[in-house]
Amino acid sequence: MWLVYNKFTNGDTGQLPYSVLSDALKEINSAKTKEDLKDLCMILQINQDEEIDFVKFKKLVKHKSRSKF
Repeated sequence: MWLVYNKFTNGDTGQLPYSVLSDALKEINSAKTKEDLKDLCMILQINQDEEIDFVKFKKLVKHKSRSKF
């Protein structure tokens, strides 16, 4: 998970841009539709205009086991 996160991070901030989030999730076999991703981000209180740190990324990946995502 850490390697995938690092692969997609923004070099300037060291965080994952929302715009590449679905690509990063696909890399770890956690692909979600755009609508699923939008709903999940709302549940986890992640804004589409923010960059995602590793803690939030882990929550996005692990959340699938506790819900329909």
